[in-house]
Amino acid sequence: MNRSVVLRGGLCAALLALALAAPGSAAFAQVPLAIARADASAAVNAFRDAARLSRLGNDPVLTALATQQALAMAASGTMSHTIAGTLQARLAAGGYGGRAAAENIGYGQATLDAVLGSWMQSAPHRANILDQRMTAFGVGAATVNGTTYWALILAAPR
Repeated sequence: MNRSVVLRGGLCAALLALALAAPGSAAFAQVPLAIARADASAAVNAFRDAARLSRLGNDPVLTALATQQALAMAASGTMSHTIAGTLQARLAAGGYGGRAAAENIGYGQATLDAVLGSWMQSAPHRANILDQRMTAFGVGAATVNGTTYWALILAAPR
């Protein structure tokens, strides 16, 4: 089965579960944020352009995986790289084989520009965004009780 179909099906099931949850429950409060692909590409690639690096493609599989990570963090109220499994395990489960991968996570920033700005002020996060090996990315976000959780996955497919 096509890996993007499996991921879309899993993401749709997760979103349906959220929609059917009882009002007032923690699951009901989790809302994945819609991030326009063009906006995400422009924002991420502006930093790479400034550093004279190749632009990254916005990958729908990585976007689905990043959204699942953001939803898991929002559901637990915890910022963690491993809340939904290790990055490598999540990539493998999503059928994404990569020779290089990195992840930035964050919470509390209200917009994509704000979280990217925070990451660019942090040397390890900046290094991930500007890693010359990376060719693709996906970004996801989810809000619970007014707090937004973010995940950015960068990778170079095989």
